Amino acid sequence: MKSLSNDLFEKQISKLVISILPLPNTQQYKTMEYLINHIFVIFRKLTHLIFTESSYSNIVELRCDPPMKFCSSTLNVPNKPTDFYDKLILPFLYRMSNLERLNLSISVEKIFIDRLNLTNDIINHFLRLNQFTFDIHSIMTINNEIILPTKEDFPNRQILSYIDHFPYLNQSQYHIYTYPSQMSFHPNISNQYPGGYYPTLRLISLYEEKPFEHEFFLRISQLFPCVEKLILCNRQPQKYKQSSKLIVQYFHLIELDIVDIYFDYIEEFLCDTRTFFRNNIRLRINDSALIHETDYFRREDTRMNCSKVNDFISYGPWRSWKSFQEYFPSLKHNFSIPSFYLV
Repeated sequence: MKSLSNDLFEKQISKLVISILPLPNTQQYKTMEYLINHIFVIFRKLTHLIFTESSYSNIVELRCDPPMKFCSSTLNVPNKPTDFYDKLILPFLYRMSNLERLNLSISVEKIFIDRLNLTNDIINHFLRLNQFTFDIHSIMTINNEIILPTKEDFPNRQILSYIDHFPYLNQSQYHIYTYPSQMSFHPNISNQYPGGYYPTLRLISLYEEKPFEHEFFLRISQLFPCVEKLILCNRQPQKYKQSSKLIVQYFHLIELDIVDIYFDYIEEFLCDTRTFFRNNIRLRINDSALIHETDYFRREDTRMNCSKVNDFISYGPWRSWKSFQEYFPSLKHNFSIPSFYLV
């Protein structure tokens, strides 16, 4: 980095975008620490600093030493799961005392970050801040002493928030964000989701310890019309399987993960009277569940959607069956592991 410290870097560069590539955790951590602690020294005229991710599936952790003063007008911090809110995130932000615009997207553990935290920890520290957007996802272990924020604390209609309790995981999650949102990945969407419209969001995960009914998936397809990858986790059976005749339509979906689920959701996605896929998809699914729900590849109302599966991993002997090959005519002959299994 010292060799780069010349007039060009010190006096001319005012905007810096750093894209993060996947690295082993230890190497990634040290790389980010090194970058953060040298950027402020080398780029002395920097006014815009943006951290971005090389792909929506890549999550990078930030680390910096104790605070130092740094002037900036724009900071975009992508989604970083961390339980070091006080020791990592805030000291990093305090380096930029002249911030005018801030987009903060983080996931934290062991603390609920609500409007009071944002006011005391951030807004009151940046007197020049005139634009503050955020997407903050907090997770805490459930206990008798936990004090949860409530929706009544947020009268501003441009701020959305909701709370979930997951007894099986022994966790509660709290999500607060400005709307319209700039988030690139939306984790753990539940029945409590407040709504909105997110035409640019590509990756979502759905988690609940209560049933997801068909109307929920109709709503999700409308809220996230351009979703490309969907991950579902729900082990509770549906109660109202025949309550709607409307078909859920996914116009951009190309990757579907339905491994950790109750059998009902296989029918929800593979039955053509319930779901429509415009594109071919990569499918992650449990072998025995697939055989059961397709009646050994003989069921007619799941044949259409299965014909659009062009990639999924399985080493079952039934892959050589004629009935299987006819049921999945789009499936690639190359049985390599799809990319989303490596994430």
